[in-house]
Amino acid sequence: PRKDAAILANCPLPEVRRRWIGRILDHDGTAEGEGGIEAWLRLGEAVGLMRKEIEDERHVVPGVRFAVDAKGVNLTDAPNPVPVDIAINDNHGGTRVKARITRGHAERDEDEEEE
Repeated sequence: PRKDAAILANCPLPEVRRRWIGRILDHDGTAEGEGGIEAWLRLGEAVGLMRKEIEDERHVVPGVRFAVDAKGVNLTDAPNPVPVDIAINDNHGGTRVKARITRGHAERDEDEEEE
């Protein structure tokens, strides 16, 4: 939600801000115990992590920390629409990766059929 708040804070267009604010609610929810962040915390607990160790980020490796921090700088310092593009890629990156993986499997299947 902090990167979305940074986008909102730097966006000069009210119509974009009105549409974008829902992303913060998606992360934080509208009440205690709701939202995407809470869902991730519950997932971590389901796989055996304690909530405290997820929240204090002790398992975040340095390379990931660097990438996330660098992205935060881009979101707060870059002119719009660069931050919007970065955030949209976050949301759809999984879809793109899945498409690449699926395409890769299909290509391997075709190769095996030719043999």
